[in-house]
Amino acid sequence: MSRGVVLLSPSACGVAGYQACRRTFLGTADQVSEARRFVTDHLAAAPEELLFLAELVASELATNAVTHTRSGEPGGVFQIAVELRPAESICITAYDEGSTSHVIPHSAAEDEESGRGLAIIETLAMQWGVVTTPGRHGVYCELDWQTKR
Repeated sequence: MSRGVVLLSPSACGVAGYQACRRTFLGTADQVSEARRFVTDHLAAAPEELLFLAELVASELATNAVTHTRSGEPGGVFQIAVELRPAESICITAYDEGSTSHVIPHSAAEDEESGRGLAIIETLAMQWGVVTTPGRHGVYCELDWQTKR
């Protein structure tokens, strides 16, 4: 995966996009904030409440990529893809370098500091899921433009 912003095609959400792009990040914890900034910059035209949710989703997906996959190993990278369909939805996908385990959403204990990422995604999403292609794994989340949380 190369660094920089590129056009995204096709969308993980399954619809040819209106405005779509992706960017590759180093697989380090400090890049999670860069991923959030990338998403909010790309979605500047979105309503403020939806922008907040998109930033939260991007943070959770990027954190999972760095924490739970080979993307977080030395030299690893992850990619964030964003598709904006004004007045319809936003799709955010995090592509990583895969893992040897399968992560599923679970309920974290009150005193746990982590373990809520996919549960948050599941709560906020119109739909979410996993996209797998040879050598690449992705988790996507589609947010409804009309989301009121």
